[in-house]
Amino acid sequence: MIVDTFVSADVKHCYGIVGNTLNPIAHHMNKSDIEWLHVRHEEAGAFAAEGEAMLTGNLTAVAGSRGPGGLHLNF
Repeated sequence: MIVDTFVSADVKHCYGIVGNTLNPIAHHMNKSDIEWLHVRHEEAGAFAAEGEAMLTGNLTAVAGSRGPGGLHLNF
């Protein structure tokens, strides 16, 4: 449902770190037109997604898991 919602919102890129609870989401994104862009740190993904959205005017996604990953998305 998450990936379908992103597709219907015309999201082209999703920044994040594959692993743990994000594996199923990344798997479904791999089957869609959304490109998963791996980052080394969740905060870097958040800043990259924001920068892309501001430059292009398009909705861009970032994914993080619970725990430290989720905390790093709160910038």
